Amino acid sequence: MVLLHWQLTPAKLENTGVKIIEIDYLDEATIETAAAAWGDKPLDMLVNMGGLSPHPKPWQEQSGDMMVEKFRVMTVGPLLTIKHFLPKLERASGARIVNVSSAFGSISSSSFSRTLRAGCLSCYPKLLIR
Repeated sequence: MVLLHWQLTPAKLENTGVKIIEIDYLDEATIETAAAAWGDKPLDMLVNMGGLSPHPKPWQEQSGDMMVEKFRVMTVGPLLTIKHFLPKLERASGARIVNVSSAFGSISSSSFSRTLRAGCLSCYPKLLIR
């Protein structure tokens, strides 16, 4: 188990045995490539940790494109990542999926886009229960 601390850099994490793979949640091909690069090895833990800088405008002033981009990066991207890495997780004993969020993705927030994202992300475990 790795305890994350703000002073840990990617290099320090990799020294503990953690493998960091960068993907672009807006480009499913990068997710497929990352999953293929992992190979057939079991995966003990998948950590989805992506997001966008919040736009300072209230949701009523955001364009549809801005809202769709947020939804794709903060909801669709992590779900696609789970989809492509699920066979590797199923090969591991006691595998875990960790979806990292922030105050921006808080379920208790009154912001429409925040609530939309957090609500959808919280549904993923229910989709995976078999």
